[in-house]
Amino acid sequence: MEPAERARFRYTPDVVENICGTPKADFLKVCEVLASTSAPDRTNHFLYALGWTQHTVGAQNIRTMAMIQLLLGNMGMAGGRA
Repeated sequence: MEPAERARFRYTPDVVENICGTPKADFLKVCEVLASTSAPDRTNHFLYALGWTQHTVGAQNIRTMAMIQLLLGNMGMAGGRA
């Protein structure tokens, strides 16, 4: 298993809620939406503008979106990009 795939198991909904303050139900809804649009016949992509890159952790924001796409299998798929 790839290191990125192994690392994702550390971030359970409870851990995410504790770190980010995002309610568990909201986090799970986002996960459900992303997963439902990530299949061989369906892909998603993230669009961003200067706000993301100019944030104090802008590079991490962009890296995070790329890693999500990678873990969902959207990289290299038609319509799937970060």
